[in-house]
Amino acid sequence: MRNIFILVALTIVVATSAYAYTTGDWRCISGACTLGATTATSSQLIGGAESITVGGSNDTFLFTVDGTDTVTIIGADAAGAADLLLDTTGAGAITIGSGDVTGVTQTTDGASLNLEGTTAETLTLTATSTNTAIFQGADAAGLANTLFDTTGAGTITIGSADVTSIPVITDGGTLTIDGTISVTANAVSEISTAVTLVANTVHVASEAADHTLPTCNAGAVGNWVTVIVRDASEIISIVPDTGSTIAVPGTTTVLGADDELDSAATADDSGDFVTLICGAAAKWYGIAMGGVWTDGGAS
Repeated sequence: MRNIFILVALTIVVATSAYAYTTGDWRCISGACTLGATTATSSQLIGGAESITVGGSNDTFLFTVDGTDTVTIIGADAAGAADLLLDTTGAGAITIGSGDVTGVTQTTDGASLNLEGTTAETLTLTATSTNTAIFQGADAAGLANTLFDTTGAGTITIGSADVTSIPVITDGGTLTIDGTISVTANAVSEISTAVTLVANTVHVASEAADHTLPTCNAGAVGNWVTVIVRDASEIISIVPDTGSTIAVPGTTTVLGADDELDSAATADDSGDFVTLICGAAAKWYGIAMGGVWTDGGAS
């Protein structure tokens, strides 16, 4: 009896498959590509309890780790570690962190954190609510010195026009200045109708009116105000900020809280002046006076 062999060529075509087997590799070529999961709404690579999801909610790259492990993104070339660049394909902003991030730490082996741009390079520390933004130097053992410097000849500016005070606080140490102290007062200001006086400014009062002193609190100690009576026979009243007192210069008189200090309003009071300094919280002290100034009572 002869054996009869029938050869049948079988071709299996999976028309709807999202995968192709090419030169030893499985490659995703269409649709939602999932490795290690039965269903997915985005491309996933899963190994054990960890996964990488691309194109999920809000076009998110999601690296899910097992337990409390740390997600690590490392740039590397064939020889080892390489530079890592986070960039956009065009104009755009790169944001690191969100409202529920508790801290962002930048760690190096001692290299610099460089901020570069084509416009003003600004490092902004935004505190939450009314908290204070803190710039603090520290080393591994705790607090360290903090240095503000430029890479060459340049100016370091602390504060701007809307800063109300710059306190310098130490634990009793010394404030050392190696150079010249230059204090630039505001320009002389002419005032007429009632205004709040500006600290560290000379005011020339041109009309009778009540003018209120700026706030005198612990942060304003050292601020001063000068008021000059421009014309004769005008009562210029200087009203303290709420709760403050004024010590009349050249006397032992201290006006009651909220009592105003008035010029004489005589025919020869043109040019009368008074200079007051915030010497302690809620306490204005007269350090210079020309002419006659009296207690005007509660404002």
